[in-house]
Amino acid sequence: MRISVSRMVFLIVEMSVLAFILTSTSSLPEYVASNFNGAGEPNSYMSRSNYSVFILVFAVGIPCLVMGGISIGLRSGRRSINIPHKEFWLSPENAPETIRYLNVHLAYLSSLIALFIGYVHWLVMQANSVQPAQLSNSHLFTGMGLMFIGILLWVVLLIIRFGKVPNP
Repeated sequence: MRISVSRMVFLIVEMSVLAFILTSTSSLPEYVASNFNGAGEPNSYMSRSNYSVFILVFAVGIPCLVMGGISIGLRSGRRSINIPHKEFWLSPENAPETIRYLNVHLAYLSSLIALFIGYVHWLVMQANSVQPAQLSNSHLFTGMGLMFIGILLWVVLLIIRFGKVPNP
């Protein structure tokens, strides 16, 4: 079985994020500030071991759930796919390429989600490196803004691809 470039990118990103988390959590304090209020001040702590499990499950679970869940939905048939001009894009002659494109696009979205979770972990590490712990809201909002731009670009590319039927 040949793996697509987009899935390879996803696997590399996911493995990199996992390696980063696994190699960095040992530098966290015994009790990790893990939840912060609007001012960036901690309002909840968890043990380092619980935080490690939580962030690993989150970093693997969310991207894989997005990728796997939607991929299964794409294989389940036309009813689960909601795109413009569905009749054209999911016609017998166009459906295989449409499904392939959606799976490629999905792998990139899942990679973006994994990178964002890795970034949030880095922010938690930075917040816990000072006493008292303090989350940088400017860095958090920058990351959220970049994530929003990435998702917006992802949606725009879908709209461009499926927004109109090509001329014969």
